[in-house]
Amino acid sequence: MKATGTNNGNRDAGAGGWGKRLVVFLLCLLPFAFCGSAIAAEATLAWDPSSGSVAGYKLYYGLASRSYTNEINVGNVTQYTVTGLQDGKAYFFAVKAYDSYGNLSDFSNELECFTLTASSGANGSISPSGTVIVSRGASKTFAVSPAAGYAIAGVAVDGASVGPVGSYTFSNVSSPHTIAASFAAITYPITATAGSNGTISPSGTVQVVQGGTQTFSIVPATGYKVADVMVDGVSVGAVSSYTFSNVVSSRTIAASFTTLTYPITAAAGSNGTISPSGTVQVTHGGSQAYVISPATGYKVADVVVDGISAGAVTSYIFSNVTASRTISANFAALTYPITASTGSNGTISPSGTVQVTHGGTQTFSITPAAGYKVANVLVDGVSVGAVTSYSFSNVTATHSISVSFTTLTYSITATAGSNGAISPSGTMQISHGGSQSFTITPSTGYKVAGVLVDGVSVGAVASYTFSNVTSSRTISASFEASPYYTITSNAGPNGTISPSGTVQVTPGANQTFTISPATGYKVADVLVDGVSAGAVTSYTFTNVASSRTISVSFSPLFHTITATAGSNGTISPSGTVQVNPGASQAFIITPATGYKVADVLVDGASVGAVTSYTFNNVTASRSISASFTAQTFTITASAGSNGTISPSGTVQVTYGGSQGFTITPATGYKVSNVLIDGASAGPVTSYTFSKVTSSRSISASFEASPYYTITATAGPNGTISPSGTVQVSPGASQAFVISPFEGYKIEDVLVDGVSVGPVGTYTFSNVTRSQSIAVSFSALKYAIKASARAAGSITPSGTIEVLHGGSQTFNIKPKDGYLISDVLVDGVSVGPVTSYTFMYVNNDHMISAGFERLVSKKAKVSSKDLQDFRDRKTSLKSPLVLAGSGTDPGFGGWIDMLIPDGQMERSVYLPWPEYNALSGEIRLAAGDLDGDGDKEIVVGLGPVEGIDGVPGGYFAVLDKSYILKAWGRVEWQDYNALNGETRPACGDLDGDGKDEIAIGLGPGGQGRVAVFKFADNKITHIKWLETGWEDYNAFNGEIRPSCPDLDGDGMAEVAVGLGRIEGTSLGPDGTYLIFSNVLDESAAGSPSGVEGSDVVAWGKIDWPDYNVVNGELWPARADVNGDGKDEIVFGLGLEGGGRFTVVDFDLKANQGTHLAWQQTTWPEFHRFGAEVRPAGGNLDFDIHDEIVIGFGTGSEGFLEIFDDASRNFGFLARVSYVAQARSGRGVETWPAVLD
Repeated sequence: MKATGTNNGNRDAGAGGWGKRLVVFLLCLLPFAFCGSAIAAEATLAWDPSSGSVAGYKLYYGLASRSYTNEINVGNVTQYTVTGLQDGKAYFFAVKAYDSYGNLSDFSNELECFTLTASSGANGSISPSGTVIVSRGASKTFAVSPAAGYAIAGVAVDGASVGPVGSYTFSNVSSPHTIAASFAAITYPITATAGSNGTISPSGTVQVVQGGTQTFSIVPATGYKVADVMVDGVSVGAVSSYTFSNVVSSRTIAASFTTLTYPITAAAGSNGTISPSGTVQVTHGGSQAYVISPATGYKVADVVVDGISAGAVTSYIFSNVTASRTISANFAALTYPITASTGSNGTISPSGTVQVTHGGTQTFSITPAAGYKVANVLVDGVSVGAVTSYSFSNVTATHSISVSFTTLTYSITATAGSNGAISPSGTMQISHGGSQSFTITPSTGYKVAGVLVDGVSVGAVASYTFSNVTSSRTISASFEASPYYTITSNAGPNGTISPSGTVQVTPGANQTFTISPATGYKVADVLVDGVSAGAVTSYTFTNVASSRTISVSFSPLFHTITATAGSNGTISPSGTVQVNPGASQAFIITPATGYKVADVLVDGASVGAVTSYTFNNVTASRSISASFTAQTFTITASAGSNGTISPSGTVQVTYGGSQGFTITPATGYKVSNVLIDGASAGPVTSYTFSKVTSSRSISASFEASPYYTITATAGPNGTISPSGTVQVSPGASQAFVISPFEGYKIEDVLVDGVSVGPVGTYTFSNVTRSQSIAVSFSALKYAIKASARAAGSITPSGTIEVLHGGSQTFNIKPKDGYLISDVLVDGVSVGPVTSYTFMYVNNDHMISAGFERLVSKKAKVSSKDLQDFRDRKTSLKSPLVLAGSGTDPGFGGWIDMLIPDGQMERSVYLPWPEYNALSGEIRLAAGDLDGDGDKEIVVGLGPVEGIDGVPGGYFAVLDKSYILKAWGRVEWQDYNALNGETRPACGDLDGDGKDEIAIGLGPGGQGRVAVFKFADNKITHIKWLETGWEDYNAFNGEIRPSCPDLDGDGMAEVAVGLGRIEGTSLGPDGTYLIFSNVLDESAAGSPSGVEGSDVVAWGKIDWPDYNVVNGELWPARADVNGDGKDEIVFGLGLEGGGRFTVVDFDLKANQGTHLAWQQTTWPEFHRFGAEVRPAGGNLDFDIHDEIVIGFGTGSEGFLEIFDDASRNFGFLARVSYVAQARSGRGVETWPAVLD
């Protein structure tokens, strides 16, 4: 900066004169130099040289104008730096020139200067910096520069912010100033967001310094996974973390999530299917139902879930899926048992239970044993005659074949001529293989002339035996005069005489007989004509002159002694011992260890407890037997005063046995010592002698004690610890632990004789007296619920209690004309068995049996049958009335199929054991879902409170063979978790010839109906229908659907009744709603004009009083007048008096016309006032539908059938099918008609 000063002196230019101008250049530099508390600064000033002879210059400055406090002789220079200046001050400068004579010029012009103090914070600079000297009126610019990665945070001038400027200029400076710059790191925002079902951390807007790094973690919620992560709008994939590096701009990161799904891979082997098949994705925590369907003639062999067998089930539900799963089904040929059995004396081949594949053939061969023939063959209990083979063809059911045999017999005809006899004589029957002897006896003076056997001579024998008779035979004897005598010979047992029998001898001739004893025997005596001839081995009759006799007896060569010993000892020798007559035999009797001889019996008489015995001079057979008894020892137990020992006195203990003793001190005493056989065992309160092998002793002594005793005892089948007499210090506590044995539970705990319940532990606190605790135990029991449908029985039935580890057998028996269709154990089929035994029971179980007719009665009927049925003269045997079981925990889950006269056709079980155990309520609808002309059965489920996933919005479809084909599910997870009950109806909603399924929801269902299609054994959701009645939906929202074709156009409407609302004046008011053209995609907007409603029309039943009191309705479709248009049958609920009404609804006029009221025939039920649930169907094959009525809770297991409009809805029949619900509830029924 230049300042021009004017010389104010009077000197002219010339010698000693001064130049007229003084120009001063001032350059201010301000390093940071501190001196004391002030900031030192310096100023460099320059001026123009003065003209003339100048010897030097003096510089003057101070803090006030023209008042200079400092003078510096700077010499002959025109620039000088002044140091030591203070920051924040205004300085005044002037210069004088002097010559060699010391003469001074005037002051130059005065230069006023100010300090500008510039400073900067870290991470940047200001230029110039420090204290800068600026002359008045001048300007000074400062440049502010941030370091790399930083930005100017702010610039303060004289303490006031001028913003984050990059430069600042002081203009026309007239005072000291300060300027200060601050800096901050450059940051860029990263905006982090996460969609629903997951988080990103950190979230929101995160500031990151330039060049910095920031990591984000993406965490899905349970049951979800990362779907995608978008960085600056570009996907980086489904990563769980992402790091921004070297951030130099604003960025964004957004995470989205999707439901975590797991694949369930389903595969089926040959000869069957699983539906759905292949890989199905299931959301986390979701459920997936599978239906396993064997091909015709096959059955499910096994279903393997995750590599583990789940049994031969026909359906399986994965619940709460949290991992990948697999399910595979394999199939085996359906086989039926043919039970083949025979009586004795013959065989059937094959025999036993023979499994025959479906449609196969099995031949059985029947072979009587030798000498026997087939008596009869029964096939399934019916005789097919005495056939020797039988073939079962096209086997499709269980069969039986049983054979009986009878003995083959042959006749032997025996005759004798005159002068003699044959015995026996005449015709006699001999069994096959049997024998028959004949004796031929000539009259006196005659002899046998000849004997003919089957016409062939066997000589003049006196006897003849037929052996091993295998055909009819004859024997005849002839006689002639004879001078012969007879000698009759016979031999006793154990030897022979030869010849034997009647021997003819010529008068005067001799006859020798030879006697031969059997081995081990000798001739005892020979009697000739009754007189002993001694023990000879031969005898000869000489000069025979009359008939004679000879007989022989035999005796053993030795005698036997039979030696036996009872248990726990021996006799030696033992068994049968042979002894020569007159000899001796000794026996040794030895008891087992721990035993002694109790007694020895010789020939049945006691000889005492001897250990040996000798038979002397044996002359007959004898016997000896020894018995033994346990060796016992005495234990002598005694107690001193002030206490007892139990048992006391002399106690007998068997060898090796044990004996426990309890020592109990009196109150205020304790055990001082216990002596065992004189040796101390210490002050114990119990002692047990184990493996006793000698006599022992125990004695107890007592001494005064401050202790109290607690006596702890446990009954059988459990323990208490500690046990016995427990000593406890006064005021102390004592705990006891009670443990039942396996299969038992604690029955009761008595403390001082008072029950404290079946507790597992008990503590005596602050003990101040002696006390007692006693525990008893009882066997654990489990309930087996056994039920059978109406066409048979199971024995025992009802709820059977079985002890833990026990067994229980159930016998299943069909009624005449029925067979067992299936037996289910805990919901799993065990086949059509006639009995089933639960072994080692350790849980509750269920067993139920179903039956079916041997021959179905489903057949067309004649017009006369129809008339007779109306008149109730005969039974109608064509369509089926279906009865779904009501809530009956453990016994429900059944569909009974009845012909209208009430006879059972078949019972079918819904294969979901968990649901059936909790409820078993079955709600039915029937419809032709696949357009093949046969109706399928749709099964809805009732509510189960407090159990997640049951019923879970599920419903099922059974085909015409009553086989489960598919599970469907309402696609509304919140409803499924809240309630999940399903109410089905069927109707062709789009006119394609195939019925759709309409599922009404229960309370909490917000007035919605779900519509489904069934195809290829799969159920697909296609639409929701909304009532839009917000007030009703808020209080109840349940929907009871039916699908009538009200206008006969081939497309059914959906008519719905509403449920009861208790505790509010708002009710259904007898209102019903109509949905039409529900699958017509061309329909737009809200038909009713109510936003969110699909309702096209509505009406009320014609009973105002009922509508006010209750107003709930149960609808059904039925073409009661045969005009091709369905009417709506409405059953009433509580307070409805058991009534139903029929309404003809005109869609075009939006008007319902009341056709009839009808009341069921059960007065008791009318007073009780439970629900009436209708169904419609053509029971007699005319053009009119009849009405079937099922009843709600409190009924007794029957339906009622009413005629069509042409017969004024007259009562036709009551169909009873079950006596009572096994669970003790009334029998409610959900009806349908399979016509």
